[in-house]
Amino acid sequence: MSYYTGELTKEDMLAEMEEHNWDHELTERSSYSEVYEEWKMMQDEFEAAEDAMFPNGRDYVAEDFD
Repeated sequence: MSYYTGELTKEDMLAEMEEHNWDHELTERSSYSEVYEEWKMMQDEFEAAEDAMFPNGRDYVAEDFD
């Protein structure tokens, strides 16, 4: 579910976790690997939630957002 193709910074990941109200106790002083692990956990949880809501896959083509 990751929207990124390049390398993420700690600040990017922390900002995304804050944006999604993800409960964590990390700061900018935390190591990159700690922040990445928590960010990855958030991404995995979002993906699992989408899989639970759409067990046969989500048909993005059929959704009309206009």
